[in-house]
Amino acid sequence: MVEHRVALPGFDEGDGIAMRALLEQFRSLASDLRDRAGDVRAQIGLLDATTDRARVALERLEGPAAWREP
Repeated sequence: MVEHRVALPGFDEGDGIAMRALLEQFRSLASDLRDRAGDVRAQIGLLDATTDRARVALERLEGPAAWREP
């Protein structure tokens, strides 16, 4: 993007520096977002496993009596 803008009138070195800084910030934010998405994915996996274990434990507690008609 910076190289493309160099050919445009009114573009100076300050613009190039600013664009490079913005692009680097964008890269950094995108990387941070990917890392956080991975963390969230891992937490969802843990919650899913915990929910499954809780469901099994609840079914054991209810036992066969829970399925009888009154």
